Amino acid sequence: MGPRLVQRIATRDEGAVHPGEVVASGSDTPTPVTSGRASNKTIQVDTSWIALPLVAILSGLAAFVLVRSRVQTTRAAAASRPATMTVDTRPVAADVFIDGRRVGATPLVLTVQPGAHLLGLRNGEAERRVVFTAAPGAQLAQYLDLQSAEPAGQTARLSIATDPPGAQVAIDGRPRGLSPVMVENLTAAEHGVTVTSTSGSVERRITLEAGATKELVFSLPRSAAAVGGWVSVESPFQVELVEGGELIGTSGTTRVMLPVGRHDLVLKNASVGYESGHSVDVAAGRVATIAVVAPRAPLSINAVPWANVAIDGTAVGQTPMGNFMIAVGPHHITFHHPQFGERTQAIVVTATRANRAAVDFTR
Repeated sequence: MGPRLVQRIATRDEGAVHPGEVVASGSDTPTPVTSGRASNKTIQVDTSWIALPLVAILSGLAAFVLVRSRVQTTRAAAASRPATMTVDTRPVAADVFIDGRRVGATPLVLTVQPGAHLLGLRNGEAERRVVFTAAPGAQLAQYLDLQSAEPAGQTARLSIATDPPGAQVAIDGRPRGLSPVMVENLTAAEHGVTVTSTSGSVERRITLEAGATKELVFSLPRSAAAVGGWVSVESPFQVELVEGGELIGTSGTTRVMLPVGRHDLVLKNASVGYESGHSVDVAAGRVATIAVVAPRAPLSINAVPWANVAIDGTAVGQTPMGNFMIAVGPHHITFHHPQFGERTQAIVVTATRANRAAVDFTR
């Protein structure tokens, strides 16, 4: 069989597009040719939302550090706040020592630093020591009867003389004979001594120490013709009357007898820091009166958290009160808070040192 002629006829699908006939448009984006393997893609992550929480956390930490620092500072200040102590004794005018250092005489209000301290009290031969611990800002009070420190059976002697002699002598109202006289077996305490003659009577008070002997001399008018007079002292606190360096009486007695004439007296009270000179003319059979006007001193008053304040029953304001001027001498300060109630504090205002009164209702 002879050769065949085979003719290949290309057929065209009317729906197909020939590559040569494709025209690219500006909006068409070429599609990359990929192989059968997976392609790597880059993902953009939005981290802006982290900034605000981070700032809030840092601000909270800063605030915590600041508050903690302030709390520590406040606690340190509170821990170093001094305590207030009131010291009183019977008899008064005892020397007060804190850790061996003299700080004044009773009655006394003073401040002490927090911690343990040794309180010493001395009145003549009588002496007491007390160990105490002062908490920050605390209100402390110590009252000691130094008379009880005397050994049982230990007594004192008192020698009493008068010019002229022969006056009736009484001690605490009990007759002891005619002057001059030595009185034995007296208790170591304060006593009232009265001498009486035809021209009048004189009374003085004296404090005796255990085992000691004291002398007391009275100057009396010599006759009824040379009659003396009296001096009476009106004072908000007790004062001693001193003439020529000699104690002649106290304001606690009704009156002090003196010879007729002019007298230069010194009135003093060491516990409140008061001393003042007075000239008085004593007339026969008459009473000359000296009125003591108490000087004023500044007083600082405070309370935690706060309080209404009354002094000796009179309302004076609300804490804090700085440099409130008040008469020297003993006073009662009442602190009142509507939630914490009321507290009263006894103080002695002096003219020689700082005066403070404080109370902490939270303790």
